[in-house]
Amino acid sequence: TKLWQKICSIIAGIGFILFGTYGSFNHAFDLKDFNNMAALDNLKVIVILFVVVTTVLILTQVIKPIAKVTASINQLADRNLQVNRLSIKNKDEIGDLASSNNMLIDSMRSIVGDLETSSQTMDTLTENMKANANTVTESMSGIASAVGEITENAGNQSSNVDRTINEIQNLQDIVSMNETTS
Repeated sequence: TKLWQKICSIIAGIGFILFGTYGSFNHAFDLKDFNNMAALDNLKVIVILFVVVTTVLILTQVIKPIAKVTASINQLADRNLQVNRLSIKNKDEIGDLASSNNMLIDSMRSIVGDLETSSQTMDTLTENMKANANTVTESMSGIASAVGEITENAGNQSSNVDRTINEIQNLQDIVSMNETTS
């Protein structure tokens, strides 16, 4: 992987720097020098320095960026969309992970924005539907009132027609009586 290649190249560079100061790799580990305690002490110091430098490099190049990505993901898991985008520019798996984390942040923010817009649209539509329902209710009340008036007027007209028919019959009776008497 890219990360493993990076770590190996760092270790190789440190080894070259450390062992290059003693001339050559073979000279640094020449068996005659092991009889000399000073050379052995120098080798111990070199190994300790190598381990410390490698540890520091691994911490700064690997663990810290992973900790940043982990912290960002934990904030997202806690529903904190105000989390900052990561500025890790590594060209390895950690960089890929940071880039994916940034895309996740952007996507979640976009989804929440879309949901807020949809919610506002739903609120507007609900208010419009309430207003339309009130208008329909008022119209239905008006229609019911008009139907009631029509029914009342129809009843009145029916009564008037009945009276008119009775009056016509009375007039007919009067005319018939007058014809019979004349």
